[in-house]
Amino acid sequence: MELSTDKPLSDLLSEHHQLASQDPRFQIAISRSISRRCNVFAIDISRLDQEHCKFMETRSNMSHDPDVLRYIKDELGPDAFMLRISGGQRWTSESPRYLGNCSWRFDVSLSNGDVVNNGHPTLPPCGDVTLTGVWLPWHPVDHMYPPAFVIPPRKGFSPLMGQYHFLPDGCHLYHAGNQFLQDHSACTVRKMGEEWNVLFLGDSHMRFVLHSWQYRLAGHTGYYPEKEKPEWKKSVVTYNDSSYYFNWSPYAKDWHIAVQAEDLENIDAIVASYAAWPAMNGITAAEYTEHLIHGLDIVDQHATLRLKRKVWLTSAPFPPWTKPDRKERRTNAQMAYWNRVTKRIVKERGWMIVDQFDLGMPLVLEIASGDGVHLSPSDAHAVIVDDVLAKAGICPH
Repeated sequence: MELSTDKPLSDLLSEHHQLASQDPRFQIAISRSISRRCNVFAIDISRLDQEHCKFMETRSNMSHDPDVLRYIKDELGPDAFMLRISGGQRWTSESPRYLGNCSWRFDVSLSNGDVVNNGHPTLPPCGDVTLTGVWLPWHPVDHMYPPAFVIPPRKGFSPLMGQYHFLPDGCHLYHAGNQFLQDHSACTVRKMGEEWNVLFLGDSHMRFVLHSWQYRLAGHTGYYPEKEKPEWKKSVVTYNDSSYYFNWSPYAKDWHIAVQAEDLENIDAIVASYAAWPAMNGITAAEYTEHLIHGLDIVDQHATLRLKRKVWLTSAPFPPWTKPDRKERRTNAQMAYWNRVTKRIVKERGWMIVDQFDLGMPLVLEIASGDGVHLSPSDAHAVIVDDVLAKAGICPH
């Protein structure tokens, strides 16, 4: 049951409790319904000083882009928050509804497993649809005999890898490249010896997807653990009838240099990504969009009739940083806006989408327990790799 956004909260939720706030500038309340299911509730956060609120809301120097400024004023508000829930469902969000007057609401409607199809064989494969679902705990037996090793806590965080698993909504995310299979030959051996060549284009997030797939092809069923940074910018590996090309190019504005006609001449599918580096270095949304369109134009210019599948990997979520010495400008509010723009543009050009941002957000804090940037190793990354393998036509269902 989704909370209606057309009615006041008081019309739906009749039990309200003030919660302790660690910041005296804000008050926090939880609202629940006595008559409805216990997995539906709302968290309200509001700034107490209304004079300061008016000052914060009237600022107009956050962006020169009118659409970005509207997004900040109407959808974000002057402050940012993260809500994390664990237990019957793993859920994390940095996207509360902004109600105006420095008030925000997280409307939470958890599935708790009772309204989600659990991978029954009659379900269609996830295929071309944008993958959605919920993160639910493994069965207790899987805690005793986990299908993949659990990574111990580091840096004070407690990763839950191997403790939650992803259940897709209404489709079946299972194919010959699944993480827990040891024989992936069905993904690399083609009928009549036909080839299936895939180009992976982008930054280290793209490299981690390819390396995780190679890790599975080597017979491993755990999480890809390495943090290597190869010196090469281009590479190719071949397994039976399939070749995987990697082209490291983190800026789409440079794809006219990095991607030539010969790079796409024998390619059947392309998986591309672009966002992390420009966001880290602080380019504007307008510049990002301009560079994105330029990069897509280059791919279209060099694509041949052989190119059957185009897959876009959205930017990854990013953990909130408190280290003042880290040179980092990324925020999840920024990534959410860029992804909204990106998905609209790439869909119009016939690209399928692997939504790394949404799939990884519930586990975003675990990134901070690793290298602070990448989703690997984690349960979320395994799902992202599975979705890429399906949409790029690498592995049959």
